[in-house]
Amino acid sequence: MSTFPTTHSHSARRARSTSAWRAPCASASLTWANSDTSSTSQPSRRLRLEKGYRDYGHDIDNTDNAFETGLGFFVDLNKPNFIGRDAALRQKAKGPLTRRLAQVLVKDPQPMLFHAEVLRRNGKAIGYVRAGSYGHTLGGAVGLAMIEAGIPINQAYLKDSRWEINIAGKAYPAEVSLRPLYAPDMARIKS
Repeated sequence: MSTFPTTHSHSARRARSTSAWRAPCASASLTWANSDTSSTSQPSRRLRLEKGYRDYGHDIDNTDNAFETGLGFFVDLNKPNFIGRDAALRQKAKGPLTRRLAQVLVKDPQPMLFHAEVLRRNGKAIGYVRAGSYGHTLGGAVGLAMIEAGIPINQAYLKDSRWEINIAGKAYPAEVSLRPLYAPDMARIKS
């Protein structure tokens, strides 16, 4: 069996998700195929998608930046001399984001999301699902999708659109949000 692919592209990530590989560390006993990060093997793995929690290496990787993935609130640009500060300042200076990781919910309760399903906005392919599962508290398949619009992505962009996800060759209506669909105000989590 091979170790990690030499490239860290999204296609390499998809290749890792469909083939078994062993971690290069001798003490690691699980293979990627057995770890099953996008299925119903453990409730916490399903529920993280309902809350929009990111999984580094599956939903996000080194080709994404913190602002695009919705994790920009962790970046303290006032802190001097941290690794990546100059790159973060350049990214922030570019202005509104045209590439964003968003949460998606299929409005039909029957189909299931896994990953790599095409996301369409007003009939045009605009991104793909990076991870998906069934969201029992939301009543439908839920996932995280990367949207690459070429224009600023904000709440108005999301609301003024007809969203669909292509699952097994059929288009299903979807809801897309930059905020968590489950308990966006954290009230249920904190209670």
